[in-house]
Amino acid sequence: MNIKKHFISLLFFSLLLNADNNSTFIDKYHNVLCQALIDSSNKIDNFFIENNETIHNKTRAHFSTYMAKETYSGREKDIRFRLRLDLPKIKKHLRLIVEDEDSDNILNDNTRLNDARVQEKQYHLRFEYFKFLTDKFKAKPGGGIRIRSNHLVPYFNYDMSYDFIKTDKMESRLANRFRFYTDGELEDTFEFNSLYNFNETFYAVFRNALRYDESPIQTSFSTVSFFTSFSDKKYISWGIGSTNVFENFNHREVDNFQLYSSWYHIFYKDWAYYEVSPSILKRASNDYKTSYRLLLSFGIYFNGP
Repeated sequence: MNIKKHFISLLFFSLLLNADNNSTFIDKYHNVLCQALIDSSNKIDNFFIENNETIHNKTRAHFSTYMAKETYSGREKDIRFRLRLDLPKIKKHLRLIVEDEDSDNILNDNTRLNDARVQEKQYHLRFEYFKFLTDKFKAKPGGGIRIRSNHLVPYFNYDMSYDFIKTDKMESRLANRFRFYTDGELEDTFEFNSLYNFNETFYAVFRNALRYDESPIQTSFSTVSFFTSFSDKKYISWGIGSTNVFENFNHREVDNFQLYSSWYHIFYKDWAYYEVSPSILKRASNDYKTSYRLLLSFGIYFNGP
């Protein structure tokens, strides 16, 4: 079975690497899937609003796989996806989002991967209404369902963000995502992110986030990353970061420190990419011993025309 899997993987990558000879087969398969997403979105739209009006649909999806190996731990793997169906006929800024729990997690920094099987993971299905209240302030109220092992929990979701600095050189944004689940669970995540452009190809990103819920443990992370862009399909990044845990906002413990880098490349057309991310970490779970980690990911974008 493993031999068959490796053979199929090698065959697939051979097709991609020989794109000039196989572009018809690869692109046709990808286009069929993209069109299927658009058709699904239009069917939902037309079910509620019946007219012959043609509206540009921005439906898109993202599928990605991850594999990591780190000192003091075994191999990790994960599969993620995110689907956004635009419904412009029902409401201009209405979207249907379907994604797994890791894609939904704002604090996910890939220092740990979810090894759960696809059928064991938690999923979110929700409607979002995207609205600019002012040029700097936008909100996305909505509602959805959290799904896990056939257990459904409806919830109310409210995202909002405020761009208090927005110039050609620098951008800074304050964001908040609040959720209330019908089983009584509350979740609130705050973000403060900034981007600074040194020039057209070199920029820095500062990310800070804090998540609060009903448990006595709160989690935050902070990162400083530098990016060098070689084109719209290639960039290299490096940076430092830390994740902290708090107990009722009093006792603080550093969960991990990390020094990381990444090479990102869209290597086929504008939809297939890979990313190689080596890092050096010190984790509380390993008594802050130095560990070395290599994360590999491969992903595909599905975008409407």
